[in-house]
Amino acid sequence: MNKSHSGTGGGSQGRMPPFESEDKIQYLLSAEEQVLQSISTGAPLPGVLDGICSALDFQIGNVVSLISLPEDDPSELAAIAMDAAFFGL
Repeated sequence: MNKSHSGTGGGSQGRMPPFESEDKIQYLLSAEEQVLQSISTGAPLPGVLDGICSALDFQIGNVVSLISLPEDDPSELAAIAMDAAFFGL
C-alpha cells in the first residue's frame, strides 16, 4: 500500500513544507520538478504517485491523498479512512 501523506517520491520525505506564500510556490515547483524527474527516470509508479499525492495534499490542505493498488488489503484502506476521519481529514 502506498500511504501518500509525506514525501514527494523524490527522496525528500520528512521535509516540512514552508507556509509563506512565496515559499509555498517554491515548494510546489520543487515537488513538480521531482515528480517529473521521477517519471523521466522510470521510477516505480507508486513513488511517482506518492509524489503527486504529497503535492496535492500540501496545495489543498487538510486532506490525505491515497493511492490504492489492486493488491492492497481492503481492510487497511478502511482503517486509513477511519483514521483520516478521526483527525478531521
